[in-house]
Amino acid sequence: MIQLYLNQYHLLSSLPQEFTITEVDVYTDVTITLENTDIYTTRLYEVGGKATFYGFRDIIRDSMLASGHTLASLTVRAVGIDTFTYTGKYILFADSKFIADNDIIWQQFLTTRSTHLIPLECDFPLYFFSDESESVTPYADCTFKADDGSLATYTYTIQHDHQDRPFIYVNYMSPLYMQQRIESREGQSLGKLVSITFHAGPRTLTAYITDEPHEVDFFFRGCFNTFEHIFIYGSTTFKTAVSRKEAVSQGVTSFYDNTVDRRYNVETTPLTLAEAEWFNEFLESHYVERYLSEDYQARVLISDITSEISDNPKDTVKIKFSWRYTENSRWI
Repeated sequence: MIQLYLNQYHLLSSLPQEFTITEVDVYTDVTITLENTDIYTTRLYEVGGKATFYGFRDIIRDSMLASGHTLASLTVRAVGIDTFTYTGKYILFADSKFIADNDIIWQQFLTTRSTHLIPLECDFPLYFFSDESESVTPYADCTFKADDGSLATYTYTIQHDHQDRPFIYVNYMSPLYMQQRIESREGQSLGKLVSITFHAGPRTLTAYITDEPHEVDFFFRGCFNTFEHIFIYGSTTFKTAVSRKEAVSQGVTSFYDNTVDRRYNVETTPLTLAEAEWFNEFLESHYVERYLSEDYQARVLISDITSEISDNPKDTVKIKFSWRYTENSRWI
């Protein structure tokens, strides 16, 4: 018998690192399957009629990172004299030891942030998990500030595609598009859009709209292996380092083997503690890219990170880091 005791939808962060298989006679061949693909197989030999599988959570994590899955069906098979199968479970990626309560997937969007600061003209991906046990109609409360300083809130219904469940729903929200649709519906200009609060059942997230130009922005895979869009405010220094070799032929010097290293050094404006903690998710992400055009999203490497976070409210948090494109091309 496979001694795993998981919820139907189980957070990766609360998976056990090991589990036991009982009633084993000599040996058993264990296979881990995610999304109908065998990701790991090993033979375990019994000790006292039992066998122990080690590294379970790490194997699942590495596979989900590589495949880009946020939610994956799980099956564990143990084949020996007897065959045992453990199936019908789903693993939701959560790459943080601080997120271990399985109820969280029903209570929040798939991000560790509850507030965001975003420009009006942006695409803002927002993910949430839902299955057939709940009926969810996402909507947003959009608050406008009129020229006389008064505030008014209008509701915007979010259209999303009901696909096969269980499912991870994603909507790429555009504040500018939402403003245009609401003003078209109301038949008048409503002033400045200052905030949007998104709702999906009990889940809420507020985005504050800013006119301040951001220094740079990235898409990255966050705590739930979903894409998040980060807008960084601060300053950037662009550095280019060129290395090459010299050759002398018939009294003429020439260069060869040119290597160009282009790096961007960024220092953020002061961050709150919550902003800095989320910022670290970006810095530690295994996948970061920049949207350069509809046809090209360039991969990015983050390096030379200086991040010191204090919970003292009197301390300001600034983060310094360097980034570069993975492709050494003069065109980007």
